[in-house]
Amino acid sequence: MILCLVFLCLDHLVSSSAHPFLAAPSGYPNDVEAIPQGPNSIRLSWAPPDFIRQNGPITGYDVMYSEGDISNTTSLNNSTTVFILNDLQPYTTYSISVAAINSQGIGPFSAAIEQTTLEARETVTVPLLCIHVKM
Repeated sequence: MILCLVFLCLDHLVSSSAHPFLAAPSGYPNDVEAIPQGPNSIRLSWAPPDFIRQNGPITGYDVMYSEGDISNTTSLNNSTTVFILNDLQPYTTYSISVAAINSQGIGPFSAAIEQTTLEARETVTVPLLCIHVKM
């Protein structure tokens, strides 16, 4: 009899739409990677936080990136785990971290990683010099 009551209570907690234990994610995204795609962009990828630390379905991510004293945050309103940072400066090092979001709020940011955009290649026009030599 007691065992049945415990099962019914647990079943109610799991199936309840107003789950009293939901909270913002308590874990940060894993395996954050950044690969330069050119002089103005960096491709990011990551894995979601460990399931037990998600505290509900992940609905998006915040990507924070900074260069020197300038910091920006981009919010992604879906559960994608790939994103390309665009409009960056050539040959510049950026510090990047990612945080998961669920219906209850934002979780902690991952440890920052650093990546440098590629150098801009300038096009240089070199005049062609032709020398005609008589022999």
